Amino acid sequence: MVFYAIIGLIFILLIVFSVMSSKDWHWVNIVFLVLTYLAGVAATIALAQVFSLRSNAMKKYQDALTSATTQEQAADVAINGEANSVEYDPESLQGANQLLNLAMLGRGRVWSGGAMTIEDPVRVFTFPEALPAIQNPNQSLEDVELFAFLEGTIEGQVYPVSFIGKVRVTEQSPESLKLEDVFISNPREFLTPSGQWALFEKMPIDRHGSFRAVENMTDDETFDISQFRQILMTKYLTPQLVNLAADSAEYEKLIDRFAFDGLSMGTIENWLVTQPNRISSRFEPLPEELMVKFEFKGKSNRSYPVDFDGSLDTDGPFTPLGLAVDPTLHAGKEIEFATGDTILIDQLTADGYTRGDGTTIQKFDQTENVSKVDTIFVRQLRDFPFLLADLQTRTERLDRETIRLQDNNAIQDKTLADTENQINERTRLKLAIDSDNESLENDLDSILALAERLEKEVQANKLKVQDLQQQAEGSRRYLESQSRSVLNTNY
Repeated sequence: MVFYAIIGLIFILLIVFSVMSSKDWHWVNIVFLVLTYLAGVAATIALAQVFSLRSNAMKKYQDALTSATTQEQAADVAINGEANSVEYDPESLQGANQLLNLAMLGRGRVWSGGAMTIEDPVRVFTFPEALPAIQNPNQSLEDVELFAFLEGTIEGQVYPVSFIGKVRVTEQSPESLKLEDVFISNPREFLTPSGQWALFEKMPIDRHGSFRAVENMTDDETFDISQFRQILMTKYLTPQLVNLAADSAEYEKLIDRFAFDGLSMGTIENWLVTQPNRISSRFEPLPEELMVKFEFKGKSNRSYPVDFDGSLDTDGPFTPLGLAVDPTLHAGKEIEFATGDTILIDQLTADGYTRGDGTTIQKFDQTENVSKVDTIFVRQLRDFPFLLADLQTRTERLDRETIRLQDNNAIQDKTLADTENQINERTRLKLAIDSDNESLENDLDSILALAERLEKEVQANKLKVQDLQQQAEGSRRYLESQSRSVLNTNY
């Protein structure tokens, strides 16, 4: 109102002064002056209104921008957790989704609580409730290979307790599946089913802390190693299940690996000295199963990109190249650690090493302002699908080798039989030859004896002939002498 009053007062003064100066001005000048004044006043009013509207609009824009930024930050926190945190908040959407993905990883579809009947040579898996009819042929399970487990009840909860083997679906209906064996790990259960089965579309993977989570023993401060070992030996990893003697060193090592998983080596060694009845007084993990825990004394000197292709099974939480692969970290970000953050790094990266090309990787505490907190044992996970496939391949190779050996043995048996027949024939011939030789020797002895006798007779006859010749010669001489005597007498 004051503004308009001032405008009106100035307008009245303008008219008064214009009239007073009309002696020197032309009336047209006064008209244009008044019109100019009115145009200026109108422009000033419009300018004020525009400024007011713009100010209001800018205020609303700033309020909307602030609200949008606040909501975006709240949405980001709700999705990913706090921005300055290197890990997903378990209460965030990403954290919950990650936990769900980790929980469901490797399972695929699961059909549980199936009653088993035998229709040789197949097994019939009957669903607890009939399934809807298949609408899409691609969803059919016929000729699909599944993984069968025997189910058992543990504290009121149903869990797979024994792996039966890989089976193939030969026939599907809404009520049941007919299964044939592909690779059987538990022949007794397959031949005579003793309980309900569960069928997995994918082979479940190994995880850290599964048994501790089931038993609600995840708090390291209150964790009782002895109690947990007893639970493992009586519920989950019984000697009968793993086919090991309860008092064997192999069974003790197996329980050690699951009981000590995620614990510091100091905690493990302190517990070992209090156990006088153990078979082994030491625990010696593989080098790749030792992780070094570091705490940052300040902000990290560089950022660490999260590696989508990294593997916790082979790399640990960080690869030797410094790529973070821990699934709890913000995927797709470059992680920068703050003072007080702790990380686990594999022993190789922590201690430094030399690559094959001669490049030297320095110790981690020489590249970052960190202090070593502890050394943690992290059990190396087992790749069950790979192990099963490898076992199946080796079994098939063994079967082929067995068939080959059986064929070789049959050929060798036939060759041996032929050799034995030849040996028998040679033995018979040798006996016949020996008999002939013996007969020949007897004949030779007879001939030699006859020859000797004949020789003696010849010699005797020779002597007789000589004697007769001498007698004949004496007779001849006598006759000659008698003849001469007669002749002499006649004359």
